[in-house]
Amino acid sequence: MDTASRLKRAANGMLHQIVVPGHEGDEIQIEYLLLTRRGIRVLEIKHVDGNVFGGDRLDEWTVIATSRRYTFTNPQGALRDRVAAVTALTPSVPVIGQIVFTGQAEFPKGRPGAVSTLAELLDELAADDDPGPARPVIEAFMPAWEKLRAEARPVTSIRRDRVPAGGAESE
Repeated sequence: MDTASRLKRAANGMLHQIVVPGHEGDEIQIEYLLLTRRGIRVLEIKHVDGNVFGGDRLDEWTVIATSRRYTFTNPQGALRDRVAAVTALTPSVPVIGQIVFTGQAEFPKGRPGAVSTLAELLDELAADDDPGPARPVIEAFMPAWEKLRAEARPVTSIRRDRVPAGGAESE
């Protein structure tokens, strides 16, 4: 099952590859938004196989794979901008940003903030999926979610971060 299908099954709502208004009249592209019991999750997916060396204060993160080495821009700053844009549209709902690594990513020197693996995210969402108390919470978030859906529009031209072939490209 692909990443989008797995996320859709785990969430109460999902928007994928959308653009929302930014705070200065610009537009912010968002890969995934999930409606969950804890609020709205803003996700950036990174497909990486290898050891990832990154940190909250580093501009570039490095991946060392079996036969190659490459870098990509620290995704935390862009994630903060996305979270701020969604928060501005839905101030009554908690908004959580996460950088989600798929593949066989390892973090031998420790994980930077807001980073998880896809398996960990799916486990967390499954643990939150208690149907009893979850339903009233989700219903309370629905007006904000519907407003967000109304403001969002599909991405017509997907801009991907430029990384080497097989690198940490967003899905």
